[in-house]
Amino acid sequence: MNTTRTAVVFASYIPDGDGLQLGRKYLEAMKKGFSDCDIYIGINPSPMEAEWIETIKCLLPKAKWQVTPGALTLDSDASAYQTALHVLKGEKNKYDLVWFGHTKGVVSKRYNIAERYINEFFGKREEIEKIFDFPKYGCYGLEAAIRPYPLEDYISEYFDRKISQLDIMYLYSFYVLRGDIIDKFLENCQDSFFSKKINDRYYFERDFYQYSFNLGYLPYVKEIVQLNFGVWRKVPSTRAIFNDKAKGWTAYHHNPGVFESIWAEGKRYKIQQKESEIRELIDFIVKNDIQSILDIGCYDGGTTICFANLCRKIVSCDLKIRFDPEPLKNLCNYQAIEGDSHKRGTYKKIKKALGGCKVDLLFIDGDHTFKGSWGDYRRYREFVKDGGWIVFHDIVDSADHRRLGCYVSKTWDKVKTLHRHSIEIIHGPVNWGGIGLVQAETTQGKGLISRLWRRYIQ
Repeated sequence: MNTTRTAVVFASYIPDGDGLQLGRKYLEAMKKGFSDCDIYIGINPSPMEAEWIETIKCLLPKAKWQVTPGALTLDSDASAYQTALHVLKGEKNKYDLVWFGHTKGVVSKRYNIAERYINEFFGKREEIEKIFDFPKYGCYGLEAAIRPYPLEDYISEYFDRKISQLDIMYLYSFYVLRGDIIDKFLENCQDSFFSKKINDRYYFERDFYQYSFNLGYLPYVKEIVQLNFGVWRKVPSTRAIFNDKAKGWTAYHHNPGVFESIWAEGKRYKIQQKESEIRELIDFIVKNDIQSILDIGCYDGGTTICFANLCRKIVSCDLKIRFDPEPLKNLCNYQAIEGDSHKRGTYKKIKKALGGCKVDLLFIDGDHTFKGSWGDYRRYREFVKDGGWIVFHDIVDSADHRRLGCYVSKTWDKVKTLHRHSIEIIHGPVNWGGIGLVQAETTQGKGLISRLWRRYIQ
């Protein structure tokens, strides 16, 4: 068994000479951009079968190919995909990523679609594979539709349990999946998948990649298309549109090693946290389904990029935004606000960015003086949902902290007396760091305790 980063699973059908020329373009694209990869090709029987096989041998001599058995053949790319996957399973290789594509356009003569996928899909390998640096994404598609009708659960015919699904459909069966998704599929799928004809020609367009959502991954879609009375039309949207449909399904839940990927992203952004402490905080965020964060003091963005891998919405603020916010916008609904968190103008910008919504968690890691951290608590606690959490970093009282003018410990000692529930995350060495959490509670009322509480925090 060997380990190669990328493999290609390609389904093909070549009906005539024109189709052979178009099929050749697909092979040339793979030769150019995937010469370092293992390529598996399923071939549906056709009058041009012999010529197509010779073309494969000429352009991709190392490719593994197989002709689809007659009992499996369907007038669709689905049976050729089954064949190619069967070859991949037999090789017992493991991959980080697996690309899926087929000879789109050879039958319908829709050469414009074929050219688009040759150029924008197979021709953009480096750009597309960078998306998988973010661990929340398990599958990529150039374009997808939001289905206006329920998805029939065909895939459950081959598994012992029902597959969880999202209401999307990658168009034309072109997409990229993480290798562990393919590993799990081949491991858990019944043998009948490779011997039974699938009586649904759109199986790989609608169903196959849905297995990735059971492993906790989210889909990445470059363009969203909407079906309106039988006509496909592109509509404005964002890649985060599917997060609401996938609440609770994050890669972190199901895959060991995902924290290491998140931590590596944080280090790339010069994260100023202890690894063991931020791991415990991230565990807390996942277990409590924290989906929105107000981040006061994002500095180089290290902690923020960790949060962005797990949450839907983040608003962060610092005196100067010292990192490129664009990659974070590919992960969630992200806004960065430059300004002094103590200034009224910055407060107004943050309030506007939140759009009247309250957040699940307020993370305070900006001004580390007592006056500054206490001021951030007083000023921004109103934006936290009742039952949400307020978090402070650097709560340890140490000589090193005091020498650097860090007195968050004093703020923390005061704040935790104002809330019923508090948590401390402190791992050695105890000369720096420490994370403190308090649960936000409803304080508006007419009782004596409420009046005293409001007076005390002023």
